[in-house]
Amino acid sequence: HSETGLRNSLRNVIGNILVFMPLGFFIPLLFDKLNNFKKVFKIGFLSSLAIELCQLFVNSNVCDIDDVIYNTLGAVVGFICYRTFEMIMIKINLKNKLDKIRDFHTNNILKKNCKRNIYSYYGNFSYLCLCFL
Repeated sequence: HSETGLRNSLRNVIGNILVFMPLGFFIPLLFDKLNNFKKVFKIGFLSSLAIELCQLFVNSNVCDIDDVIYNTLGAVVGFICYRTFEMIMIKINLKNKLDKIRDFHTNNILKKNCKRNIYSYYGNFSYLCLCFL
């Protein structure tokens, strides 16, 4: 029985950390103003706290301070992963390569490429149609 209890506890801890890692990774990636350890920490903490406070009003779930701690830790680990990703991007000069294909009006990489491909497709198609006329 102690193995099962330990396994469940470990699953709970790792699960709570993993659930909030994407939050810590994507907040600084998507919002330049939030690319700061303290801000990501606060957002992770407050998000987790809000979830736990909501669980006070639901009878089937239990509010637990450990969840807040591990979720906040998950956001911090996600932020560390983001910073590592950012350093790798700078080292291999990927940021400059991505800036060449980024649509700065929407700050989206894929839309500009899709638009460019669609425009070139229709442009080539129009040209071919004119050639056959």
